[in-house]
Amino acid sequence: MVLAGLLASCTNNNSKVSDLIKKAEQGDAAAQLEYGRLLKTTGNGVEQDWKKAVEMLQRAADNGNADAQWELGLMYEFSNQVTQDESKALELYRKSADAGSPIGLYMLAHCYQHGIAIEEDLAVSDSLYTQSFNELIQLAPQEDIYVLNFVGSAYFWGDGVKLDRQKAFEYYLISANKGNPETQYKVGNCYETGQGTEQDLDQAIIWYQKSAAQGYPDAIEALANVN
Repeated sequence: MVLAGLLASCTNNNSKVSDLIKKAEQGDAAAQLEYGRLLKTTGNGVEQDWKKAVEMLQRAADNGNADAQWELGLMYEFSNQVTQDESKALELYRKSADAGSPIGLYMLAHCYQHGIAIEEDLAVSDSLYTQSFNELIQLAPQEDIYVLNFVGSAYFWGDGVKLDRQKAFEYYLISANKGNPETQYKVGNCYETGQGTEQDLDQAIIWYQKSAAQGYPDAIEALANVN
């Protein structure tokens, strides 16, 4: 599992960003993944460039990086920055899961649950969610921002574990405080809707702003709706 420290350390550090880009261009899959993640954001040492981000994630995925595989799969399923292709998403989730990623496994379970490019099978999805959660919760103490996000989501939706939105909020908040724009958005949403924490519109706006400052599309939309 690639930890998030490299992404955080690159923020506003031109030397580290240059070294990261050099490694990525030389074929280092971990560097390609982190460079791709930086390119998806703003204010993190490089200019936001979705096309280049997809290219880097694809190169990392082709090089067998399990985290790049599930992240690219998410883009093919949900993002408007690429042509959505559920079959490609499923293929990437499966490769990630086969390579040992519990997040890839989580997203594969999601496909079976909702019939995403595969026949719906709730028994299979339940089994995969449980396996995924058991692996994710063991990794949670390492405080990888992406692992924390998916542990939070598992609690939020009751995927492989009993639904507990207070615990979901707690895991989202740890990840958000480490700079993850997705979980910053989710913390804002929890505050806006009062799920897992007390409803607090001022806090919601603060967290939406943090996420939007990194270019996270859902947060930008949420801020517009709140305002």
